Amino acid sequence: MDVSVLESKIYELIEGSAKHSWTFHQIRRKLRITTGEERKALEEALHNLEVSGYLYLNDYDEYQLLKNHKELVIGELRITDKGKPFVMSGKHKIFIPDSHLNGAIAGDIVIVKRHNEKVQGNSRGTIEKILKREKGQIIFDYIDQRLVPLNWPVDIKVSLPESDWVELVDGQRVLLRLSLDKENDAYQGQLVNIVGHKDDPNFDILTIAGKNGFFLPFSDAANAQAKEIASRDINEDINYILSHGGKDLRHVNMVTIDGPDTKDIDDSVGIILLPNGNYQFITAIAHVGYYIKPGTPLDLEAKARSTSVYPYNNVFPMFPHEISNGICSLNENVDRLAFACIMEIDKKGNVVDFSLEDVVIHSRKKMVYDDINDIFEKGIPHHEYDPYIPDLALMVELYNILEAKKKDRGALKFGDNDVDFKSDQDGIPLEIKKERRGLAHKMIENFMLTTNETVASFMYWLGMGGVYRVHPAPNVDKLKEIVKELNIPVHISQNAAENPKALQAIIDKIQVFDEGDVYKDMLLQAMKTAFYSPNGDIGHFGLSYEQYTHFTSPIRRYPDLMVHRLCQTLRDDILSIDYDEEIKYLESACAHCSKQERLADKTEREANHYKMAEFMENHIGETFTGFIHYLGKGGITVKTEDLIFGKIYNDDVHNSGLKYDSVSRTLIDEEDNILHIGDKIEIVVKAADRYSGKIAFTYKKKLHKVKQKVS
Repeated sequence: MDVSVLESKIYELIEGSAKHSWTFHQIRRKLRITTGEERKALEEALHNLEVSGYLYLNDYDEYQLLKNHKELVIGELRITDKGKPFVMSGKHKIFIPDSHLNGAIAGDIVIVKRHNEKVQGNSRGTIEKILKREKGQIIFDYIDQRLVPLNWPVDIKVSLPESDWVELVDGQRVLLRLSLDKENDAYQGQLVNIVGHKDDPNFDILTIAGKNGFFLPFSDAANAQAKEIASRDINEDINYILSHGGKDLRHVNMVTIDGPDTKDIDDSVGIILLPNGNYQFITAIAHVGYYIKPGTPLDLEAKARSTSVYPYNNVFPMFPHEISNGICSLNENVDRLAFACIMEIDKKGNVVDFSLEDVVIHSRKKMVYDDINDIFEKGIPHHEYDPYIPDLALMVELYNILEAKKKDRGALKFGDNDVDFKSDQDGIPLEIKKERRGLAHKMIENFMLTTNETVASFMYWLGMGGVYRVHPAPNVDKLKEIVKELNIPVHISQNAAENPKALQAIIDKIQVFDEGDVYKDMLLQAMKTAFYSPNGDIGHFGLSYEQYTHFTSPIRRYPDLMVHRLCQTLRDDILSIDYDEEIKYLESACAHCSKQERLADKTEREANHYKMAEFMENHIGETFTGFIHYLGKGGITVKTEDLIFGKIYNDDVHNSGLKYDSVSRTLIDEEDNILHIGDKIEIVVKAADRYSGKIAFTYKKKLHKVKQKVS
């Protein structure tokens, strides 16, 4: 029996009935469930509806519509940096007092009963029921033969197998998986991973990755599969591809362009000038789909992770190194299988023809961004690149065409917001600077954008579902509100949400301000978050594409691997696709990958904040230049010129003689300088705490700069 069909029948039954409560047996009889197999399907369907937040099973074992219980909400239990548990309900946080957790741990899907009263403006609630222990994983410190939960407000008693206890050493931090139910007042625990020892130099970054679910060992089955794939004879794979219609491109000057330390190389590029004056551009992507089949151990673990994560000089890969750095990586001077998008691009940047091909390539050189920037921006030669200068010159020529086309269609340019850390051998940050993205980085980015858009169009026009990278239009009212708050003399037209060009024109205007980066950050607040979806109609507002996808990084992003598989099926066997089943799978997979991407971003952000605070611990009392990003009754948020975030807290605001005007939302200092959001100021580092990632500044003075007139 189809569980999803059964779910619909159950919901329709309960919603359409005058009865508000239904027992399992009443539902079974009404739907004429008779066999053991049907009964099992009914149990699964009811559980799914409960976990999804449609039904509520009360204390009398009766199913009701959750929406009829206004005081109850469903959500995931999370925890703040200060160790305070909460559940998100829409855009609102419901904080859970320690005594009201009722055995729930971070990551659990729970039913919460909201309290009527608020404490310090925050809603409070009680965990009524744990619906699902989705991960059941929590980090503990092993101290004096005791397991102490990290960043969790109440003690958790755990029973481990003897074999796990034997492995533990005092001072270690471990990741445990806990049972949903207790036995003898203790959760049954299983050792998932030893995060590290408190004396390890990388200890805290490993902890950040671990608590977000990324520092996990691969299973024995996945490791065995990786070793088996890595040991294969590449020549046999090459012969198979070529005998099944693949193309041999080993004669083409294919090159890779990455950072100097990149080891998981997804993409290789090549260019040929055609007799008609057009460019043949080849984007060859690691053929992960050839080696990793759906449903295999490596595939299941890659899907669960959904992405590789790169927190501060670390890599937590989606695939084991034998795959990500080995047989699937397009390394220099070795033959590799690839899935290529071969495009013909005219002099206006239009893709006039393309094909998706299984190919064999031989990357001639592993090029580095900075080297190419030296050659083409600074005129500094790197003679080992000499054989490829004609190809690179053609690529620069094509890049300029694509860049002009991108500007013409209105793709947004919000600038660079990445941070470049220089560290010692122990990972301690010595210097933090705003990262500069030169010609080479922008060139590769444009090539990948064009490839992704081409593949997205291929999926879309065949009309059989796809994996799209979508970005909804911004909220115009919010844009207007931000511009009004910043007191910028620009007009937000109503079509700013329909036409990225209108918004880009505003960004170009505010660039004349010294505080332009702050204003851009504020405008970003009105932008919605990009995500994965099977719906290609949404489009990508920021890039101004009607359809867009991610195709170029299947080693480190699972959606790209999904796109590869789907494109091959659309190309070779489109009639085999069951549209309804495909869409159902894509909806679930896209939602999971979007969630994991947000978690990966959070992991990398937390690691950066940790290292920024660690850096500032060695600069207490020093003066920095920064910009005001927010000011209010709660203090001032400041970002330094090198993108280090910190706060001037309320006490220090008052101690500095600053007075807040709630009407104009400004501050006035002792010299009668008025401080607005965006103003450039001098600040002094007062305190820094790497473990919370927080930095405290004090105000020194406002730096005056005459604003240029906006035309």
